[in-house]
Amino acid sequence: MYLDLIDGYEYWADSENQEGFSITANLAASSMIDLVKHIAYHSRVTRGKADFLIIPQNGEGIL
Repeated sequence: MYLDLIDGYEYWADSENQEGFSITANLAASSMIDLVKHIAYHSRVTRGKADFLIIPQNGEGIL
């Protein structure tokens, strides 16, 4: 699975994001990590696709 905008978590840590709220950079980053891990677990374990790959675009900041 190709996932673009992995770095989209940075938007929610920006206090000027026009949403009226923001979260800490650490919470935003850990939430994105959890999402990607959940997708991988669901695909590999729940759906039985042990060779399932996630190919991220961007997001170097959470490596």
